[in-house]
Amino acid sequence: MRRELLFVFMLVILLTTVSADFLGTFQVDREMQITNYCNYGICTYINLTSLEYPNGTIEYLNIAMTKNGQAYNYSFTPTELGTYTFVTCGDPNVDICDKDTFNVNFNGEDNSIPTMIILLIFFVSLFMGYFYLNSKINYDKWYDAILIKYENKNYVKLILSSIGYNLIKNKLAVYYFLGFPVVLILTDIIMSYSINIFSSLFQYVIFVYSLGILVIAFSFFGQFQEFIMRMLKDFNSMSWGMERD
Repeated sequence: MRRELLFVFMLVILLTTVSADFLGTFQVDREMQITNYCNYGICTYINLTSLEYPNGTIEYLNIAMTKNGQAYNYSFTPTELGTYTFVTCGDPNVDICDKDTFNVNFNGEDNSIPTMIILLIFFVSLFMGYFYLNSKINYDKWYDAILIKYENKNYVKLILSSIGYNLIKNKLAVYYFLGFPVVLILTDIIMSYSINIFSSLFQYVIFVYSLGILVIAFSFFGQFQEFIMRMLKDFNSMSWGMERD
């Protein structure tokens, strides 16, 4: 019985002598390190025996990995999206092999779908909330309140109210800035899961969206200039004793 227990104990030690956890997620077409560790004893070598690609192709390398303390590394640049499986073999006493995996996607980040879904719901809710709120705002009343602040020379509140008025009233800008995070989140989900059919499309959408910032900026400043000119005209009319409709 003692011999059997001793055999099992030695087998466990041997199986855990050379081990590596799941390496994580890496970016396609960017150099990364395939790593394994010598956790027990002193290893004299660890070889990268084989590497299986996401398409099922297995490359039998049998290449000596570079030693760095207890770690052994091999520089590798993945060119395919998906899960890679690699086998390493080393000592200290007998040849022990270990099999581990790593993922490759567009952005090199781990999937965080729950967080992405929460953010997506948040921005979609803001989008819908603005649509509802915008239909309830009395912009004429708000504009009159801004004129009163101008008349009372309350310039700090005047500036803040004017900016807020123009930002909220400019539907195109609001829809743009609320829609942009939604596009970014969807793109991140697609890239994390390496959905090739949509990745190029969404990257193009982000590029177009980025250029649209300039259009939105010119639109806002043009609208703000018209607002200032209207406000000055209305205030001058008030100064001359003329009533506004």
